[in-house]
Amino acid sequence: MTEALFHGKLANAEWDSTDIAQVVSWSFTATSATADSTVRHDTSSGRTRLAGLNAATATVTAKATGDFLPAAGAASAVLILERSTTGGDLGFIGSATCVGATQTVGVDGVDEVTYEFQYTGAVTDAVT
Repeated sequence: MTEALFHGKLANAEWDSTDIAQVVSWSFTATSATADSTVRHDTSSGRTRLAGLNAATATVTAKATGDFLPAAGAASAVLILERSTTGGDLGFIGSATCVGATQTVGVDGVDEVTYEFQYTGAVTDAVT
């Protein structure tokens, strides 16, 4: 079996120049526009993909430490999603606004907080 090139054990996220403590996971979602087409395409079932991305969001889940970042309504700041805490294993970088924070308590006793971000401009894909 081939060993994974990357894994999430050392995932990290930084918002407004502050590390989000004890990151458990992060996800990045980018969307692009589609348009209805009158021509039946073999591969796209009547949809035409338009060039470029028109929106991006990110979700960061961390163990709740009590030191929560500002939640919804905070000013836009740079959000950096990193594949690891060491040496430049970056994922995505861009200006984002925190649009929500949800705290959960699991039956295993681990409190977690999930931050939701909406990107407000261009996002750099720094995945190597």
